Amino acid sequence: MPDSSSFYLPVARVLAQTRIVRERLLPRPGEAHVGTDDRVEPGDVVGRAFVPVSPIVYNIAQNLDVPTQQVRSLLVINIGDSFDAQDVIARRKRPFRKHMVCRARSPGRLLAEHRGEVLLESAMVPVDLTANIRGVVVNASRFGVVVHGTGALIQ
Repeated sequence: MPDSSSFYLPVARVLAQTRIVRERLLPRPGEAHVGTDDRVEPGDVVGRAFVPVSPIVYNIAQNLDVPTQQVRSLLVINIGDSFDAQDVIARRKRPFRKHMVCRARSPGRLLAEHRGEVLLESAMVPVDLTANIRGVVVNASRFGVVVHGTGALIQ
């Protein structure tokens, strides 16, 4: 077996002054906050996209103490509908006793129901994209930006 030093060649590239091209991409299509030929600083927000938070699985059958086959009939909102925080997702009516309810913890949308569990998608949260380099924007789209700058480069 060859030793580990044969896999890594210690080569460093140092350029004192060069043109640097950085492509900054959003995690999903969004909107650009700058245009072509705009000057940007490293901390400037150049784009924004809205991404969903990871889905939440909510066990309605267990929380309302009902068989899994009965959950679909207890849902107050339909699959695909949006809801706000503290909205009732499912309700179990009990004669002569207080109704049992399941409420949403945050705004979102009901994606699916299967075997007594529901899949909830939380509302979208904004993700800001910063330039991370001082320079000039040469291309801006809903997918991100390309920034040209000058500086030292060490690789």
